[in-house]
Amino acid sequence: MIEMLVRKFLFTLVVLSAMFSCRSSHVALTIKQKQLADELKAITDNYLVAHIVRPNFGGKVFCAHKVLDVEEKGDAVNEYVYTICQEYNSRNEVLREGTGTGVPVVLQIEKRDREYQVISHRIPGDSPRYPDDVERMFPKKTHNEIFYGRRDNLLAEVQKEAREFYGIK
Repeated sequence: MIEMLVRKFLFTLVVLSAMFSCRSSHVALTIKQKQLADELKAITDNYLVAHIVRPNFGGKVFCAHKVLDVEEKGDAVNEYVYTICQEYNSRNEVLREGTGTGVPVVLQIEKRDREYQVISHRIPGDSPRYPDDVERMFPKKTHNEIFYGRRDNLLAEVQKEAREFYGIK
């Protein structure tokens, strides 16, 4: 029980600190990158739900992500995203949180037989490695968004998806 409360507190702290950051963090994608990101959306969503957070409290995991950058090299694609994944369950039509995280993710994707497939992912390590890992793993233009970006829209998207799944208004 205490572990769950600590996790909820830490998750809320990460989300709130990101929401109230005062630095500009907007990342602009090219039209081609936006088109590729749209094409990859379902694959990315499904992969994040299956691989980023494991449900530990009998609920279902929901994820939302923001594409920070996309690099395409032939049939290989690196997609850089920030995701919020949160486990939810429902009791008496009340949405209850379980395990959750907000984290930047590098997805390695390959196009095989005209279909994209995520082959692996990488996430930065926990503090104190986190800042160095972000700088090493992610393009420089994404760093402000990772460190200072707003996450309230991602959290709202995850909560909306969970409420719809459980039939809660």
